[in-house]
Amino acid sequence: MTHVVDMVYPRRLSPSDPPSAIDFASILRSSLIRQMTYKATCQTCKQFSAFSSRRSIPSSELPPVLAVNASVYNEDNLKLWLDNRQSRFLSPSVEVRGEVDGVDDAMGVVYELRAMVVQIMTKERHSHLVAIVRVPEAEDRPNLKSAWFLFNDFVVRNISEEEALSFPSTWKVPAILYFERVDVREQLDYSGLPAQLDPSILSLDTSISVNRDKNIIQHECLRFEELPRPGTLVAIDAEFVSMQQEETEYRSDGTHRVLRPARLSLARVSVLRGDGPKEGVPFIDDHIHTSEAIVDYLTEFSGIKCKCSPVFLFPG
Repeated sequence: MTHVVDMVYPRRLSPSDPPSAIDFASILRSSLIRQMTYKATCQTCKQFSAFSSRRSIPSSELPPVLAVNASVYNEDNLKLWLDNRQSRFLSPSVEVRGEVDGVDDAMGVVYELRAMVVQIMTKERHSHLVAIVRVPEAEDRPNLKSAWFLFNDFVVRNISEEEALSFPSTWKVPAILYFERVDVREQLDYSGLPAQLDPSILSLDTSISVNRDKNIIQHECLRFEELPRPGTLVAIDAEFVSMQQEETEYRSDGTHRVLRPARLSLARVSVLRGDGPKEGVPFIDDHIHTSEAIVDYLTEFSGIKCKCSPVFLFPG
């Protein structure tokens, strides 16, 4: 039901070139339908090899919900989002046309922006995330500025649509955007989704490891009487490995620009009891398998090493 796409911005040939005047809809479409090069395991030689493919999709098959990673990793990309006197980069709706056999689809579909996750930067370069959400039940309410609400930790505030979509300066950086396809909105059925989560899954010890070594298992699943309740304290830690190194251009004046950001992949998640007689004992300690080639295990921070090492952390 949901499709995730990373924004891919047009590159400048040289630092002196002005940024291309391309609107949000054009960049979104070129990010959704594009030529891609990736590495994966070859089914013939069983080695990691480079593959090339073109992602193409007709308009009729575009998903009901589109999640967009803004991918704003440098100043050039952020400048496209910043407001100018004539217009804003982001609008409340966008039309997307698919592609059929390499030809633009004659029919387009309209997506409406429903929510955003935005990074707020302070003068000290500290940052935190806020959510900006369009609430359908608040549409056309005369006592509200608009249907948009800002969720800043425990503070919830109604804001105007102009404030929601505006990016006035570099202190506000887009992270993730969620769009809803207008023509199929009424067809979405959420009745099958559970109203509550089943906490008993935390008592199940599940592993996909074929050769699981029980001697290195460090976690203990929760007993029924330990299942989380309101006020239960837990500690969560996550470790990552690098799938792509950052490429940075350093200039003679001492400034630098990120050409290609590092790409991390989740490798391990641990959740520990925060209270009770077994305080500090983990009840989740999962390792995440990836089929892509890992370029750096970040062992100094993650503690994870290549399997060729005698202290490699196998899935528990």
